[in-house]
Amino acid sequence: MNDDPDKLNLSFSNRALKWLVILVGVFLLIEIPLLISHARHGYFKIDGWFAFYAVLGIVAAVGLVYLARILGSLVRRNADHYGNEEDETLPEDLDEQLR
Repeated sequence: MNDDPDKLNLSFSNRALKWLVILVGVFLLIEIPLLISHARHGYFKIDGWFAFYAVLGIVAAVGLVYLARILGSLVRRNADHYGNEEDETLPEDLDEQLR
């Protein structure tokens, strides 16, 4: 097991992964025929298209990633924001000042 607390461990046992794949497959086997056979009635012409909301979700997710990159570049600080270690000199009697 990984001892690094910063890394997220998403390992599943083979049995759990097998059941997860089976469960997703069953849901898809139920959902896809219902999606194709059901008549969609949208408010606008475009939201009645097949897989419109799936495409809209993907476009929105990609748009949020790019927006986060843009905002991150605007608020990012320099790597030497707190100064360089060479610039700061510590007094010789540092231990005596702390007592």
